[in-house]
Amino acid sequence: MAASNDLTEPLVAQPQAQSEATGADAAVRPDSVRPAQSWKLVAFIFFIVSFIETFTLGQLFAFLPIYLQEQMGLAKDQAATLTGLVVPLVFLVGLPLIPFWGVWADKYSRKVIIARSAFIEALVFLFVGLSQNPLQLALSIALAGFQLGNTGVMLAALRSVTPVKRVGFALSIVGVAGPLGFAVGPQLGGFLTDAHIVDLRGLFFISAALSVLSGLLVTFAYHEPPRAVKVEGSIGQLAWGALKGVVTVRVTLLIFAVAAVLILAWQMARPFVPLLVQNVHPDPATLNSAIGLVVGTAALLGALLTPITGVLGDRFGYRRLLGICAAGTAV
Repeated sequence: MAASNDLTEPLVAQPQAQSEATGADAAVRPDSVRPAQSWKLVAFIFFIVSFIETFTLGQLFAFLPIYLQEQMGLAKDQAATLTGLVVPLVFLVGLPLIPFWGVWADKYSRKVIIARSAFIEALVFLFVGLSQNPLQLALSIALAGFQLGNTGVMLAALRSVTPVKRVGFALSIVGVAGPLGFAVGPQLGGFLTDAHIVDLRGLFFISAALSVLSGLLVTFAYHEPPRAVKVEGSIGQLAWGALKGVVTVRVTLLIFAVAAVLILAWQMARPFVPLLVQNVHPDPATLNSAIGLVVGTAALLGALLTPITGVLGDRFGYRRLLGICAAGTAV
């Protein structure tokens, strides 16, 4: 599959009639194994889970510098420094674990791994809301590293029950939840806090409650289908095999490198956007709303374009589309 231009191509070739009859990826789910749920329902569940995740995380990163100033008593320059130190902790803690989450999901349960992310996220927001000093806040945000690794698992689970010709559309449904959450979360959070309906601490407590609901949704609404093939091997061997597959397959390595560069560029700028808004919009009465508007507008555009790119990818190929999207991101 890695060498193919079409990312929806099955890992194991199957007759076309069989693939259409089962309505699934024959490499993952042979004819004798039926999905417990329709792919549309699974896509809807994962859409909600992804939306809540980015809805809440979008608020955290949008208002973190303001939270440091209002609740921790830091000056603006101190808040900028601490923001730059705290945000990378999520990735420093979480990135080494990402291969293991995928392996544990394949070997034991995708459902458990996805629900784990939501419940850890709930703890993160609870501890952030309870933090009384920068050290407590930094440790709370670092805990978010343990929630990473759920997106790939959700996409793999969705792909395993989706007809081959509908994979791009199904993945785009879940994909649109991310930018949509990042668009809506900060804007709604800015309105609620500027209107004094809730302060930033209260906003994070609400985020914790939403994350709990997300975990419960996965636990009770998503029915993981039985595995067609049992994964053999130790956790270490499987994790190393996954990493080896990334660095030794040319197409996979290229996609990984492009994604890494784009994410690095975005993460270098995103944490400081709220402070930039604060510089040009000094009115504290409507500051959070202004931050939400700026942060949310770009994410909203991404949300609107995501379903379209999924359809275009199905029709014209993902490699070509990836290049166009990367160029658009640079602009």
